[in-house]
Amino acid sequence: MAGPRGAAKHFFGITNYLFLDNALASLTSQAKQPRLKMERRRGGGSASTKQHRKRRKGPDRKEAAYVRAVELLGEDNIKKMGEDWESWDTSEGGREWQQSEGVVLQLLRQGLSERVIRVILPVGGNRVARLKKMLESGVETFHTRREPSKPAHAFSDEYITRFKEHCSPWVMEDGFPCAHRIPRQYFTEPKIT
Repeated sequence: MAGPRGAAKHFFGITNYLFLDNALASLTSQAKQPRLKMERRRGGGSASTKQHRKRRKGPDRKEAAYVRAVELLGEDNIKKMGEDWESWDTSEGGREWQQSEGVVLQLLRQGLSERVIRVILPVGGNRVARLKKMLESGVETFHTRREPSKPAHAFSDEYITRFKEHCSPWVMEDGFPCAHRIPRQYFTEPKIT
């Protein structure tokens, strides 16, 4: 004999089964539909998500800079400049280093941006920025690098020359770089041992 508790167990068992069956059916129908990629947001509420922005494909910055360079200089000139640049030794201290600096300076004087110059010629951003700063400050020479500064503990040039003058009258023994006591010579006649 099933009491009221048995009927309740039977009823809740069926409803739980029906609930699970409906949940599985809805999950499988959702799995068949194409889903948008979701990305977690940084900050804000808890685990909130947003859809990916569909970005329109367009020319990237490098391509746009190349198009601007072609408009300003012409494609033939750009190719010729690139070929000339590749044939030069443009590293710092190289044979054509100053000439290459002059080319970059000339492009900057024509009003080309750093990005356009870097599309035309394979130069680093530091070099272009240094030359741009040189133009803005009005310096017209290529040697813009500072000499390395002397450390505070180094001797001054004046002190070094005075020290050399002080050491010049010292008697030095042949073959020795320092002035020490000259050893006594017991035999002054040659060829005596």
